Amino acid sequence: MTENRTFETPTEWSGKVPTRVFVDESLRILRAASEVNVPLKMLGGLAIKVHSLNEAEFANRLGRSAEPGQEYSDIDLATYYKSRDGVRKVMEELGYSKRPSTMSTSVSQRQIDGNLLIDRDPVLQTTSGQLTNYQISSGAAQSVSQTINNQSVLFSFTASRSVKIAGFVDTSAGRVTMTIDQSFSFTNNQVLDLVNFLENLKGTETITTSASTTSSQETRTVTVSDSYPVAMTSAFMIPGAVASSNSNQATLRFILPATVDQSFIRAVTTAVSGVQILSTTTSDTVHSEAVLVRSLTTGFSVVASGHDYEDYILSDSTGLCFNHYIAAAQGFITVDTMRPVC
Repeated sequence: MTENRTFETPTEWSGKVPTRVFVDESLRILRAASEVNVPLKMLGGLAIKVHSLNEAEFANRLGRSAEPGQEYSDIDLATYYKSRDGVRKVMEELGYSKRPSTMSTSVSQRQIDGNLLIDRDPVLQTTSGQLTNYQISSGAAQSVSQTINNQSVLFSFTASRSVKIAGFVDTSAGRVTMTIDQSFSFTNNQVLDLVNFLENLKGTETITTSASTTSSQETRTVTVSDSYPVAMTSAFMIPGAVASSNSNQATLRFILPATVDQSFIRAVTTAVSGVQILSTTTSDTVHSEAVLVRSLTTGFSVVASGHDYEDYILSDSTGLCFNHYIAAAQGFITVDTMRPVC
């Protein structure tokens, strides 16, 4: 929200808003909400500042700065969803009004209240734009199934959801439009084998985002696909020959093997006017496995061992290749090498 009233900052401020002004204004807002029983809380660094005014010297030593010469840049407030109308009324009575949402995206800057400077027009003092499409599925599409028989059970679960946002900005160079499509999906499959107590778990989460920007010169599309596959296996085994009634009781034992594979995989493509100009792939895979053998008679572990490895690979369509492989076993690194191929 921004205030309806406009004013010039005092010359002694030198274009920077003093911390005292932020503190006083935040307390003014909180008091106004409290007087009409509207729940409103302050968050972030300014909230910590107000809470710990007696520790101002320590805060100064931290050197916090929203920008050079200014400690804070905004006031972060939070309330319950059901109290939003009450907060709106409080803010309006204090002279604030809601600022229209603008369409903006950024990688390196923080987005506050839907308003973010991402570029500066070289000619126009102000630009105009509009959000033309905002679609988000009301709920995730889900499916659940289970298959049960005398020896095993299979549980399956899937879910997916999508978001689409579109809008434009009119600039001195013409209209620039942008469309963002994002889809989410999740799958999980779990198998329980009741004969030898085997459990297998496989799941993956995928997020695909496509952002297209169209100007008078070109259409540039960047697509980012992320996936997080994970697989786990474990078993609780008592070898049949050892567990028979005729076996030596001193050798009775159970075996517990387990493996885990987890990855992060990202593929990024950039296309200009329908022609792909760059593709990048990143993968980070971790594999771990171990086995435990324990005596059923004494309770002591007979064997306990395991090993794991991580393989990080980065490559792109220009020929870049970075492949770092590291392995460990029994608490020691056994391999740490750069591989020549991707």
